[in-house]
Amino acid sequence: IASWPAAMKQGRVNRDLISSADFLPTICEAAGVKVPTEVDGVSFLPQLRGEKGTPREWLYCWYSPRQRQDLTVREFAFDHHYKLYRSGQLFDLAADPFEQQPLEAAALTDDRRIAKAKLQAVLDQFRDARPVDVARLRHVEQPRESGVEVVDGSGEWMLRREPVARRNDRDAE
Repeated sequence: IASWPAAMKQGRVNRDLISSADFLPTICEAAGVKVPTEVDGVSFLPQLRGEKGTPREWLYCWYSPRQRQDLTVREFAFDHHYKLYRSGQLFDLAADPFEQQPLEAAALTDDRRIAKAKLQAVLDQFRDARPVDVARLRHVEQPRESGVEVVDGSGEWMLRREPVARRNDRDAE
């Protein structure tokens, strides 16, 4: 949702894919400031003004929850129609927006196979961009003192934090 009465018409909806990384270049362009070169984002100022911009074909997301019990990392790429997780699960977002039924690989139509290949290429592009290479991770258990266990979950992984006993508590046992 955006409001800029001097530059935007009210009541328009734009369906272009926009990432949070796109906000800085957009604000810089609107303010007439040079966009830093190391920024990944793309300005969507033309779309705000009702002009044709340079919309993204896909978005990549690596999501790591920090404040919940379930610390499963989710990594995926999606476009307007499909979403592919690093685990290989593909969803048709138009037919299944709540991702209840992954598409069966053996039953993919040509269009779906092409979409999956495109999104897989995106995931491959970001293979080394995340903190842990989950593609090669199988099962690693850290020493009990660390209080962290890393478990592979078919391409997704999670960190399970256990309360770690203080050395004084263990010595008392």
